[in-house]
Formats: sequence, structure tokens, C-alpha cells
Amino acid sequence: MAETRTAELAESSDRLGVGIGSIQAAVLLFVTADLLMKDLLGAFPVWQLQFLRSFLGLIPFALVAWLFMGSNAFKAQRPSLHLIRGILGFIAYSTYYVALSYMPIAQTAALFYTSPILITLFSVPMLGEKLGIHRIVAVVVGFCGVMVILRPDADGFNPYSLLPILCAVCYAISMIIIRRASVTETAVTVAFYTNVSFASFSLLASGIGWSFLPEVPPDGPLNALLKPWTSPQGNQWLMLGALALSGVVGHLLIAKAYRSAPASVIAPFDYTYLVWAPILAYLILGEVPTQSTLAGIAMIMGSGLYIGYRESRTRGRQEPPPTADSIILPNTTPRTPPTSPADEVQRGND
Repeated sequence: MAETRTAELAESSDRLGVGIGSIQAAVLLFVTADLLMKDLLGAFPVWQLQFLRSFLGLIPFALVAWLFMGSNAFKAQRPSLHLIRGILGFIAYSTYYVALSYMPIAQTAALFYTSPILITLFSVPMLGEKLGIHRIVAVVVGFCGVMVILRPDADGFNPYSLLPILCAVCYAISMIIIRRASVTETAVTVAFYTNVSFASFSLLASGIGWSFLPEVPPDGPLNALLKPWTSPQGNQWLMLGALALSGVVGHLLIAKAYRSAPASVIAPFDYTYLVWAPILAYLILGEVPTQSTLAGIAMIMGSGLYIGYRESRTRGRQEPPPTADSIILPNTTPRTPPTSPADEVQRGND
């Protein structure tokens, strides 16, 4: 009996190690993808890169989805929600990559990582959730971190820094839409139609933009979005292929991570992006983050991690922590069980 228990503990420890290793590898891939994107933005417009990344990534993703799920991967039960989320996601990533053209990657990423805080805030009017004093304080601390980074009263205020916040707002709303759609849609279906939306809207927006603005301004956000598309040359094709592949492999690693360990263990490691981004940006691009950026990152990370901790405590009283088996695989979407009055009171305190 003791040997069996020891073997079970060793297997559980191994799976936790695999899960943490997988999420760390995924985060590093996403940081690398953003570094590649920042480099390519000097030669290509944002919407061309979004189209190529989505289109090139869609092919291997569709093949993997077909192998594991067959035609069910492409069946949308609520197409209107996919359309709305696709529009929001397209706006979010358009604004993020325009900001990345004019801002250091650490600062851009830190402002985007306010999205978990915004999800908490928006879930009150949109999902009817309750916020207790703990999460209210965490939200306030997170927004103080944003103000430290923005420094609106300082001479160094960069108006482009508002774009990652707009990105975070759109992303937060789209994630709340996913919560509603998760009753009928799998994560694979959501990811597939998100890529389809990005590729389609990038072509459509570029065509409309060129029709109304035949003369693109020489600088600024419109130039970053609408400057003429150019044919990639030599190593640029390799960079674009790596950009697309990093997205596919990154999402597969996330699925592996959540299959191997509880979400409450894996989710905090997503914030290591805010650690790796300034390190790699410094080593590769020579970007040196300011003290205010580092202080803001610490406040936003602390706020997001604490909100996640309070959320995991609340969910832990109601249901087991979800894994990717209940998130990724078809027909296994978790349902929220009925809550007792005591649960509601405790959730209000969180």
C-alpha cells in the first residue's frame, strides 16, 4: 500500500512538472513570436502580418484539429458569438501590434496584462458576478500599476500606450463571450474561427482602408496598418513561418499543460511572460525597461495573481479545478453546479 501511494505521488509530481514545463515553453514561444513580430513590423503593415500569421497557422492547426476531433472541430453552434469575438479579437490584436511598433515590448505587454483585471471588473455587469472587498482592492492596485506605467502627468507620456489598454478591453470582453459560448463550443472550434476571422478581417480592412485613403500618411498608426503590402524575401519567409508555427505549438503546449495539472497551478505561470519579455527584449533588441515600467509590472502581476488566487478559492468550493480535458475536448465542457446561499455569501466576500 505504501509503495502504491509513493508511486502515485511520484506520478502526480511528474505530471505537475510536465504541466509547468509546458506552460513555460508556451510563454517563451509567445514572447519569441512578439519579438519576431516587432522586427517584421519594420518591413510589413500590421494587417499583412496578421493575415499571413493567421493563414499560415490555420493550415497546420486545422490538420491537428481534424486528426483529434474530425469534422466536429469546425461545427459552430453559435456563429454569431464567433463573429462578435472575431471582431473584438481583430481590433484587440490590431491595436496591440500598432502599439508594439512604437513602444518597448515590456511596457506594451504589461498594459495588455490588465485584461484579467478587466475581466473581473466586466464580469459584474455582463455575467452578474459579485465582487468582494479582496478583489476590489486587487483591481484598484492593478489600475494603480497602469497609472505608474502610463505616467499621464509626466513629460514622457506616450499616447500610443493607450492602445494596449484598448486591446485589453476588447480582449476581456471577448473572453467573457467565450464564457458564454463554452456551454456549446469547444476551445478548438473557438480557436479555429478566431484565426479565420483574423485572416478575413485583415484582408477586408486593408481593402477598405486603401479605398478611402489612397494616400497613406508617412507615419503614425494609419501607416502601420495601411502601408502597401510587400512580398516577403528570403529569411522573412522563415520568420513568418516561425511566427505562425509558434502560435500553433504554443496553444498545443497550453493544452498539454492544462491536461497535466490543475488550472489553479498552471494559470499563475502565464504571468512569467512579464518576466521573460523584458529580459529577452533587452538581450535581443537592447530595450531597457524604465523603473516605472518595472514597478507597474510588479503591481499588475501582483493584482492579477491575487485575483486568480481568490477565484480559485471560490471555484474550489464549488467544483474541482478544471483541466484541459474539460476545456479542450468535445462534449466535456464543465457546467457550473448550483450554489448554496452560503456559497453566494462567501463569493461576495471574495
